This record gives sequence, structure tokens and C-alpha cells, in this order.
Amino acid sequence: MNTEKTVGYSLLLVGIVAIIFSVVSIYLVFTGKKQAPQVFNFESPSFSLPSANITTPQLDLSQIEIPGIDLEQLMPETPQKEEGEESTTQEVKFIPDELLNTMVNISIFLMLMSFISGSGTKIASLGIKLVKELPTPKTKS
Repeated sequence: MNTEKTVGYSLLLVGIVAIIFSVVSIYLVFTGKKQAPQVFNFESPSFSLPSANITTPQLDLSQIEIPGIDLEQLMPETPQKEEGEESTTQEVKFIPDELLNTMVNISIFLMLMSFISGSGTKIASLGIKLVKELPTPKTKS
């Protein structure tokens, strides 16, 4: 009977340690003090955006004068297309690769820690059952 209580307290301790470990690990990852393990390394899905063959009117910056500011340096350079030139496509990603990988790895880490915490709960409950003294049935005399 004494060994049952020893095993029960040991299981209770192991279960509590597993729960505390998983909670602290999740806390550290979500506060940014620790990085989730890099399990996956995906490339984000992308799609092609066609760029149209539209000519935009150019501003004549020589007519506008602002003292101390060179307006031609502020305007972005846009390549001029020839009339016979075909439109080009540009690859656009839905979400950056780093962000996608971080979200997936944190989700997997959260699932793993939830599993460890649930296992710790089951182990601790087994320990509690072993520590508890079962009531002895009363016999009729």
C-alpha cells in the first residue's frame, strides 16, 4: 500500500511538471522571449498580376517651382513602354514567407504543448487516484 502512494505522488509530480512546462513554454513563445521551433519552411503562394499597357500623362515639373525642393528628384521613375511592347506580369505573394512560416510553426508548437499539457493532466489524475485511499466496503454482521 505504501508503494502505491509513492508511485501516486511520483505520477502527480510528473503530471504537474508537464503542465507547468507546457504553460511556461507557450507563454515564452507568445511574449516573444523564445522562438518556436522551426518545423516547417514553406514558400508562400503567389499569383501573377498583369501590368497593363497604359500610358499615363507626365507632369511638366518645369512649370512648378517650390523654393529649395527639386521636384524631379521626388518623382519615381516609371519606364516608358513602346507601343508594340507586350504587357509584363509581376509575381505577388499573398503573405510574406517569414510570416507564413512563423504562423504555421507557432500553431504546431501550440498543438504540441496542448498535447503535453493534456497528457500531464491525465498522468496527474492517475497519481491522485493512487494516492487516494479507497473506501472499504462495510460488511454486514
